[in-house]
Amino acid sequence: MTLLDFANWVPLPAPVTSAGPLTAGMWSFTDPSGEVWIAKQGVFSGQWRKARDTLYVRGTQNTVTISGLTTIPLVLSSDVYGLLTPANGNIVVPIAGRYQVAGSIAVGAVPNANGPIWQLQRNGVTSQLSQLFNGAGSAQAFTFCMSDAMPCAAGDAIRMCIGNTGGTISANTGCALSVAYLGTG
Repeated sequence: MTLLDFANWVPLPAPVTSAGPLTAGMWSFTDPSGEVWIAKQGVFSGQWRKARDTLYVRGTQNTVTISGLTTIPLVLSSDVYGLLTPANGNIVVPIAGRYQVAGSIAVGAVPNANGPIWQLQRNGVTSQLSQLFNGAGSAQAFTFCMSDAMPCAAGDAIRMCIGNTGGTISANTGCALSVAYLGTG
């Protein structure tokens, strides 16, 4: 017998007890209204949650010396479902849909007459690009902020990169990349 929860009128499947076929072992299903639900063994006791309410990842910037176009390594800040790979800075999305991607990055000691380039990428292809030019006559620090409502397929990898600076990025918890599921779009 299925019990209806009047706050969630859709009868939910039983909590998951094994790894699923999606990224990071997740499961998903779409209810008759089009709402996408996700679950993962060991997260919220395997209970089903609305994807747009719980699918959120945030990593803070880690220290890196820039050489050419460099992917920014991230330190885990918030990632309940285990979608961030800190070593390569990729956040892999488990389900198709539109994601709000927002990032900020601080670069110190950018040499004079240099133009730092910052990118948000999906699967290694630039989605958003920003560039500043240092014409101050001496080394300067820059902070970049950028966002995008990015359509993604299941398994797409999102990351941020910077290049052409000659500067150094220091670990900074105020600078981060966050990805949040908005819906099927």
